[in-house]
This record gives sequence, structure tokens and C-alpha cells, in this order.
Amino acid sequence: MSLSEKQAVKATVLAPDQQPEGWSDIAEVYDQSFVSMTSQLADAALQQLDIRPGEKVLDVATGVFALGAARCGGEVLATDFAPGMIERLQRHIDEFDLSLIKTAVMDGQALELPDDHFDVAA
Repeated sequence: MSLSEKQAVKATVLAPDQQPEGWSDIAEVYDQSFVSMTSQLADAALQQLDIRPGEKVLDVATGVFALGAARCGGEVLATDFAPGMIERLQRHIDEFDLSLIKTAVMDGQALELPDDHFDVAA
């Protein structure tokens, strides 16, 4: 194998944080370790965005932002490339009865969504 072929193979090997399985594996730990920090960031963003009832909101690499946007009345599509992260969010949606949130496993770098459909994206 030539040096350029080896470099090409190395470039296609993704780190765990670049793979859906890596995030699915740590979904529960993510909640325990990072939600308090990300909640502060999400709250600040929500305050700046002033989401109104009925606005269409897209949350890519979803987290607590989706929950807050739904509490503001936004109709949220929460996406993540890791099924485990979507499952984690779905448990919170069920717990807090936030039916304004729909979820989808989707790569944030290749969203399969119509253009100009959302009022807010995070």
C-alpha cells in the first residue's frame, strides 16, 4: 500500500465523537455530565431568539435546546445522527409531555429537509 493510500484509509477512520455509535453509547452519561452546562447555553440562546408559539424550530445535534423551544411554543424537529441521543431526548419528551417536539435520526451535515421551512435553527 502506497503512502497516499495509507493516508486515505487513515482519513476515513473517524474518531468516536464523529460516529453515531460513539454518541449513542454515552447518551445517558451525556445527560448526567453535560446537561447543566448546555442548559445554560440553551437558555441564553432561547432568550435571544424569543421563539413564539407556532414557529418552526430545527434543533440539529439535539439536546436541551429542543425542550426549551417546545416550552416556548415552538414546533420543534429535533435531529441527531445518533439513535441513542434521540432515544434519550424522547424519554424527556415523554416525561415532560412535550408533544410539540418531533424527532428524527438525521446527519446534521446532510439534512433531508425542505429549504426555507424553519423559522429558527440551532
